Amino acid sequence: MIFFDLPMFKFIEKIFRRYECGICKRRFRRIEFAMQHEQVIHGSGKMYHCQKCNLGFFGMEQMRDHIKKFHSYGPKTSK
Repeated sequence: MIFFDLPMFKFIEKIFRRYECGICKRRFRRIEFAMQHEQVIHGSGKMYHCQKCNLGFFGMEQMRDHIKKFHSYGPKTSK
């Protein structure tokens, strides 16, 4: 049987999960993960707008995907 030490677990979690959600207090290893969690789970309400076509998005990740798909300046392939 594995002994589970709750105080030690909480201590280790604080060391490795330093960034906390300001709303639900869930902890994350990286600040990017905490920010993404707040935006996706709790809906920060901030709108992101594409500078090319002014289309609005509730998440920066969706806006980046839109820009890559519709406004990419990558090399054109010809057949």
